[in-house]
Amino acid sequence: MRILDLTAIYPSQAIDFEGRSVASLNRAWADAGLQVTTLVLRQWLPYWVARRIPAYHHLAVLDGITDEKGVKVVCSHYPHLPHVPRLPERFRTSLNINLMAKRALKLCRQLNLAGDLIHAEGIIVGLAGAVVAKRLGLPLFITLRDDLGHLISSPEQVSEPIYQRLFSQTAAFFCIGPAQMHDLPQLLPATNPPESVLAPNGIDIQTLQSQIAQFPPHRAEFSGRIVSVSNLHARWKGIHENLWAMRKLIERGIADWHYTIVGDGRYRPELEQMVQELGLGGHVTFTGGLPHIEALRKIYDADIFCLPSFMEAFGNVFAEAALCERPAIGCRDNGPEMIIKEGETGLLVAPRNVEELADALAYLLAHPEEAQRMGKAAAQHIQQFTWARTAQIYKDTFQELASGPRLSVTVANLSGALHG
Repeated sequence: MRILDLTAIYPSQAIDFEGRSVASLNRAWADAGLQVTTLVLRQWLPYWVARRIPAYHHLAVLDGITDEKGVKVVCSHYPHLPHVPRLPERFRTSLNINLMAKRALKLCRQLNLAGDLIHAEGIIVGLAGAVVAKRLGLPLFITLRDDLGHLISSPEQVSEPIYQRLFSQTAAFFCIGPAQMHDLPQLLPATNPPESVLAPNGIDIQTLQSQIAQFPPHRAEFSGRIVSVSNLHARWKGIHENLWAMRKLIERGIADWHYTIVGDGRYRPELEQMVQELGLGGHVTFTGGLPHIEALRKIYDADIFCLPSFMEAFGNVFAEAALCERPAIGCRDNGPEMIIKEGETGLLVAPRNVEELADALAYLLAHPEEAQRMGKAAAQHIQQFTWARTAQIYKDTFQELASGPRLSVTVANLSGALHG
């Protein structure tokens, strides 16, 4: 079975952590015997501009074709209309989706790519995938990478024709976490809805364990070192809540701890100001963005991983904390629930509940032996989350829903789709 995978994110030399789950899933598909071609479709920006502006580093990737462990990866860019005041957002979104789809179709024709199904990473790429799949007569599958709350809270957006076509045309949606499985039915048509399949992210356990094994032995003593690893572009990552909770620790007389924030983004100046206003200057360190291996080392060197993100679909970094044998604090009704077993491998708190968050931090700080026990249990629990298991879920679903009369792209029907 041949898969044409569409994605806007993929690891690169510019940003090695972006799209790691996509790359790992692609390789697992190949290992499972599927033929995978991945089209990485990024917004176009002059290369020299993308290189100089941190927010656009992910776009500083040259077009090209590589073979990565059995996966054919085609990197390309498409013209993209940025936000323009007074221009209807609906028009801009529709235009950009069609520009992305047109680029994908052109690549298929130029490179003579063939497939039995289209798979798209995320809703936005899925909208372009729907155009491609319809033009080529192929079934469409979508993996949901983000929390669905923003769509559920925007019924007017979801009611637009492009979204209605997406939710009715897709053969199956793969959800990487239980929160998505809970929310997705609210977006699907009442009659003949697409399949919803739980397919949690896997963990590249061997690679991560080999990296962790190179770190110096962890100091045996528990010294209250807390860490979070996250981009600081999204408010929902919960770093603000962490700082408010830590102020409560100080007010309770709990001051023997230090918090390290790994990551960068537009909220960093605001967070740095909060640290000063809350009187946490001597307790908090910002490292900025770090390469993945260095961020992993920060988790390893800590005693507690705390990231109360309240719109988290899965949370790969929680899995990495588990492999480092660190207890984690995360939010209920979110993806980390799959990794954090309450009271066994970490603690769960209500989203945006600063009081509960402070209680959880206080408990782990006051019970170091319990925290270390949870960390060891987390390392055992996470072993089940393998990419091989996840790839088999996809393969079984593909074979079930894309079977029957063989549907595939040929140069002839692709040319007709482009020009007819």
